[in-house]
Amino acid sequence: MKKLKEIKDKLHETYQNRLKIRLKKFLSKYYRNCKYNKKHGNFYICVNKKVCEHFVCVCDKNSSFLTCKEYECKNNEKDITEKFRKDVADPKICGQVEPKIAVLLWVMHQDKQIEEQTFNEEPIVEKKPKSWIKRWFGN
Repeated sequence: MKKLKEIKDKLHETYQNRLKIRLKKFLSKYYRNCKYNKKHGNFYICVNKKVCEHFVCVCDKNSSFLTCKEYECKNNEKDITEKFRKDVADPKICGQVEPKIAVLLWVMHQDKQIEEQTFNEEPIVEKKPKSWIKRWFGN
């Protein structure tokens, strides 16, 4: 069984890696991250009047969003980091969104309970159930 320090180190490493991935995903130049693109069903429509004056612009991965001069990212690093912290703090969301972190937190919590039990209390000894013979005859 791994020691608590090893689990903490792995948790810190996983946390930093997952945060880095989330920052990269939401700060990269991508059509879903553009401030002017609004989702309509399965499509993103550009609502910037400078780009689409007289017609509707569908913005997707096949369009020219990479060369768009009006592109502005709707996300910022502070908001993404804060959302990530909130997701990790809530066990229900963390288990769905960041399962690797949730498992490490769960293992740490279990280890802390075992440590508290070992150092602060007498160990709980589970009683073995009586055999059916002893139950039947009352011994």
